Amino acid sequence: MFPKTLAGPPVPSTWIAVLFTLTMLAFAFPAGAATLTYSQNFVAGTVYPQTSVQVTSWNSFRASLPASAVTSIRIYGSLNPAGVSCTTPSLAQQIADNLRNGATSSVNCGGSTYSTGLCGITGVYSVEIAIGVICRCEATIAVRPAIGNANWGGISGASCPAATQTMSVDVTFATATNSLSASVAPATISTSPAVLAYSFSVTHVTGASIATPSLTATLAQNGSPRSFASGPTLSSGDANANGQIDAGETWVYSASYAVGQSDIDNGGALLASASFAAPGGPTTLASAQAVITQSPSLSVTKTATLVKAPGNSGAHAETGDTINYAYVATNTGNLTLTSVRLNDMHEGHGAWSDPIHISLQDNGAAGNSPDSSPDPAVWGSVAPGDAVNFAASYTVTQQDIDMQ
Repeated sequence: MFPKTLAGPPVPSTWIAVLFTLTMLAFAFPAGAATLTYSQNFVAGTVYPQTSVQVTSWNSFRASLPASAVTSIRIYGSLNPAGVSCTTPSLAQQIADNLRNGATSSVNCGGSTYSTGLCGITGVYSVEIAIGVICRCEATIAVRPAIGNANWGGISGASCPAATQTMSVDVTFATATNSLSASVAPATISTSPAVLAYSFSVTHVTGASIATPSLTATLAQNGSPRSFASGPTLSSGDANANGQIDAGETWVYSASYAVGQSDIDNGGALLASASFAAPGGPTTLASAQAVITQSPSLSVTKTATLVKAPGNSGAHAETGDTINYAYVATNTGNLTLTSVRLNDMHEGHGAWSDPIHISLQDNGAAGNSPDSSPDPAVWGSVAPGDAVNFAASYTVTQQDIDMQ
């Protein structure tokens, strides 16, 4: 016969039985909900040890029941597919709490009383939820997998002994509703070095508190990955310092990126993409980008110095005199310029070649304008603010004098 004793303390792993005698109710999952389900097959007359999947999955199911946001509980099975339900959220939450904690208590829902308490044999105790008095074989709906004997319950007819069947329990709870926004300052960038400050704001609108918040963010430039200099890390929002995102709270995460000249040269945008996931809820996405403005520019100054040939003394150029030209090519834009060459359209009638580079005016960061070109008329790379000195010379011919 079914054991009726409540005496003795529970063993360390408390086993639970659920016992219902209810009027059947229609059941539907509410929108924005998730469901925890226990469902196992039981064979008539079989005793399931505490290591069986029927018992271990029951214990895991009970331990996983949420401490808030429960909206309904449903008991059903292969012999009674419609089953029974408690669909009043506040009452369903109390039942779930009792089921999880093994409390001795009673909750009225839909005209039925859900009573909880210990029931079992010496050394093996189970928490039971029943209509009226617990530990009764006449219960027509009972789920008690950890009872330690063959009276593990049933969903239709006598619960001990019961026929072979599948027994299932659903606990439905409201999933979290969250919003996520992202921003960056400044929103446009044209110089380096500079720092971009990214901010990600998570607002937990509704649902149970989120004990394990998970915000992730990645950074890319034109599809190529980049690494944040710092973050994203929580900077504000946990008002009660409980480590959980409670309904109504907005948590702000911060991250930064150090903009280098290569980023300006690459152009496009530095796009941060964030996602926030809450257990049982959808993943929320947001992004923010800093657009890079490119402004290439080069200024050139030119000066000429007349060097008189031996025997020439006139104030103006004479045959055989040399004119030395000095050029300064300055990168006045924000892009690194490569293969810089000066082409001077000289109008003299003698031999002429393009200016060659003489030296670098390294006005910015040291070493950021290297010359890798073998051509003396070409400077390999000029960073913003740097300048290259070029030089050329021309010897005045008689034809130049005659053509004046």
